[in-house]
Amino acid sequence: MVSRSSNSPAGSPLRIYHLIAHSGMQGAGVALVTGNIWLGLAEWLAHTFIDEAKVRGTTTFAHDQTLRIGCKIIWLACPVLSATLLYGSSISPWWG
Repeated sequence: MVSRSSNSPAGSPLRIYHLIAHSGMQGAGVALVTGNIWLGLAEWLAHTFIDEAKVRGTTTFAHDQTLRIGCKIIWLACPVLSATLLYGSSISPWWG
């Protein structure tokens, strides 16, 4: 998690590097779980913007966490809905 309490200045290359690396790890996790590199890249971008907004003070910690959880729900829903639409309701226990 990138926080405001960091000793590096707000726009320093080190802080930006850490933000991109941290977000990239989150994106890699989404790509690994969903098996979709595009969803991983979408998570990387979303996570970067969400964390940057938190560091700049435009969102609170609660907003940050809500946005992160919402993104994860969307990323996991994409393959489930896609498989359901392509292969029918037998792929999903919710549309049995």
